[in-house]
Amino acid sequence: DYNAALGLQGKAPVSLPEGTYLLNSNYRGTDKNIQKKYEQQESIIVKGNVLKPANTEVLHNTYYLSIVGANDQGTIIVSDAIANELELSAMILVGNYVEQYDETQLIEKMIPLIGETVESPITYYTKTLVHGMYYGTFSVLAFICCYIGVILLIICVAVLSLQQLTEANDNVRRYQMLQKLGVEEKGQRMAILKQISVYFGVPLIISVLYAIVALPKVVEKIRDSLGMEVGLQVIAVMVILFVIYGSYFVFTYISCRSIVAEKTREE
Repeated sequence: DYNAALGLQGKAPVSLPEGTYLLNSNYRGTDKNIQKKYEQQESIIVKGNVLKPANTEVLHNTYYLSIVGANDQGTIIVSDAIANELELSAMILVGNYVEQYDETQLIEKMIPLIGETVESPITYYTKTLVHGMYYGTFSVLAFICCYIGVILLIICVAVLSLQQLTEANDNVRRYQMLQKLGVEEKGQRMAILKQISVYFGVPLIISVLYAIVALPKVVEKIRDSLGMEVGLQVIAVMVILFVIYGSYFVFTYISCRSIVAEKTREE
């Protein structure tokens, strides 16, 4: 059955010498533990048959479709002779559509079989359905994370910007005094830039340090729990956030510099 499923995908069959077994897994949440255990080459007993691992590498083939995040967490592949002695727990029909087949025909036939109860013993998944569930879940998560992150960032940088603009207006007299003491306009601009850089830089440094420590764990958790790779999306979101943060920094610096310069000229 395993080789038949591989054949439908155009993959080569696997060989299973007598007295051996294979392990298959395509769920990253358990793959590391399974691989580590499999490398120990321990024997197992199935229906009185002592079986040894046929190799040292866990196979990663998808031989049936399932919901996102609940893929094959580990399957022991044994010979047909041993499998026929085991108690049947589930039947899985695997197949490919014939050319130009309308998938709605399958849906119309499966809905009456499944019924409306959640505990129905019959279920089905198609490649189109699984892709839709995967990208649908991913899109919702990505939208929520981006929305919350951008909104919070805008609020924080807006508060920082308003604070600096207020302080610049309050400190005009100090800059006027510096001008009377002979400090050039360039020196005043450098003082403004350093002050704003400290106010914007400290939160940024803390955020970057937190991201370096926490983000890899978050990405790994999403990958193991939902089977999703979100590393590139996280990088893209971080770039967007840095652009927004940097834009507010530049806007605040230019505005503070203009306020100080205007008030100083008026004096």
